[in-house]
Amino acid sequence: MKEYLAFDVGGSYIKYGVVQGDGTILFRKKSRTNSHLGSEYLVGELCRIADETMEGFALSGIAVSTTGVVDVERGSIQTEICSWINGYNGTQLRELLQKRTGLAVEMENDVNCMALGEQWLGAAKGYRNVVCMAIGTGIGGALLVDGELYRGSRNMAMEVGRMPVGRSHLEDLASVRALIYEYAKLANIPSQDVDGLLVAQREREGDRYAAEAFEQMCYYLAQGIAMLTCALTPDVLILGGAITSDRELLDGRLRRYLKEMLDRALWESLDIQYAKLGKDVNLVGAVRHHQLMSRRRREQAVG
Repeated sequence: MKEYLAFDVGGSYIKYGVVQGDGTILFRKKSRTNSHLGSEYLVGELCRIADETMEGFALSGIAVSTTGVVDVERGSIQTEICSWINGYNGTQLRELLQKRTGLAVEMENDVNCMALGEQWLGAAKGYRNVVCMAIGTGIGGALLVDGELYRGSRNMAMEVGRMPVGRSHLEDLASVRALIYEYAKLANIPSQDVDGLLVAQREREGDRYAAEAFEQMCYYLAQGIAMLTCALTPDVLILGGAITSDRELLDGRLRRYLKEMLDRALWESLDIQYAKLGKDVNLVGAVRHHQLMSRRRREQAVG
C-alpha cells in the first residue's frame, strides 16, 4: 500500500506523520511552527522532516494541509488574505518541496482537508452538503456541495473567520486565541502564560473567569454558526479543532445560544456534529486530497 508523508501546518504547530493510502496513520509527531521566524524557516523545517522521513519509508508523495488561502493547481499560498506565518503569502511550497525531495507534492487549505477527511472516513461520510468549521488560532471553514469542495472565486470561499461581527471579526471573538486573551484579561495575567488547555482545565475546576471566557467564545461562535445555517442550511455542520475535544464545555452553551438565535425551522434543521478523526483529520484529509489531485492530473494529461 502507498505511504505518504503528511503535514498539517498551523499557526502554532507543524503536525506530521506517515499515512497509508487507506488513511491508516503509521506514526505522528509535531514541532513548533515558530511562525514569527517566517516562511523560510518553515520551508527549511518541512524539508528537514522530509529528508529524515525518507530515510525510513519508501514514500509515494507528500501531502500538505496548511493554514492560508491555497492555489491547489499551483501549490502556492495566495496573497489576498494574510496567514499567521510571517512572509507565507506567495510561498511556492509545492515547487520547493518537489525540488528538494523528488516526490509528488499536493497541498490544500487545512479546513478543506478537514472536510475531505471527514467525508472520506469520518462524520461527513454519506452526507452531500456539509459545512465544516475548525476552531483554533483562527477560525476556518469549508463547504461541500453535492459531495464536492466549493472553493469559490480565487479559492477564497468559506473564510468564515473573517466574517464581520459588529466592529470586529468572528475569529477575533470566538477562536481559541480570543478565548485565551479574554481569560487573561479577566484573570489579570499575561496572555503568554495561557493556552486553551489551561482555560479548559480552569473552567472544569470552577474558575469563574474561565467560565465567562467560554461563555463569550460560545456566544460569538453561535452567531457564526447561525449565519452559516441561515445562508446554507447544510445536511450537517461539523466542528473541529483541538478545543472541540472538550465538547462538554462547548456543546450545551452553543445549543442554548443557537436555539435563541435561530427561527424554529432553522434550529430544527441544524445537525451539529464533531469531527470523528480528531487531531488526525487534517493529515488524513491531506492524503485524500493528494489522491484526488493525482487522479485529476493524470486525467488532464491523458485528455
